[in-house]
Amino acid sequence: MSVLLIGDRADVLLIKYKLLERNWRLDIEQCYSFESAESKLQGSNFNCIVYAPFWWPDQSVQYQKLKALNQTFGVPIRVGRENE
Repeated sequence: MSVLLIGDRADVLLIKYKLLERNWRLDIEQCYSFESAESKLQGSNFNCIVYAPFWWPDQSVQYQKLKALNQTFGVPIRVGRENE
């Protein structure tokens, strides 16, 4: 399974290791902005986008950007949380 992980560097690393603890076979790519996520999604075959939301202050704006990524690329979105 191929996963694109979006968020702040520290949060991305934390969630990446938590995901790998559950399933070490995951193929995880990381990025730190929506612009880099969009470029990585071009022509790729990700099964899921995991969003590490802790550092973005305006969640409604970020939600709209996630929704746009989902509509453009058709990749399901999951929100990563520290305790998940």
